[in-house]
Amino acid sequence: MPICKKCNNRFPNRIKIDGNIVEYKGGKCVQCGYNKNMKALVFHHINPNEKEFSLSGCHCISWKRIKKELDKCILLCANCHIEEHDNVVV
Repeated sequence: MPICKKCNNRFPNRIKIDGNIVEYKGGKCVQCGYNKNMKALVFHHINPNEKEFSLSGCHCISWKRIKKELDKCILLCANCHIEEHDNVVV
């Protein structure tokens, strides 16, 4: 069972939380439509300077704050995420 390092709480419903945030962003990659495995989907901050926290591990944060952070992101599959970062660098 995952444990939050910040508050030392256990989160048995992590999968439910992860599913909610993926569903909130449309449930599939915005570039290619991939939706087969939720673990292959990542949240890409459109403007990294606006990033307040990482969505991958902070499950002790309120849903209101999570949604605010999600609104700064797009949902990409792992492949499209890598390509997005390569395009930014080039």
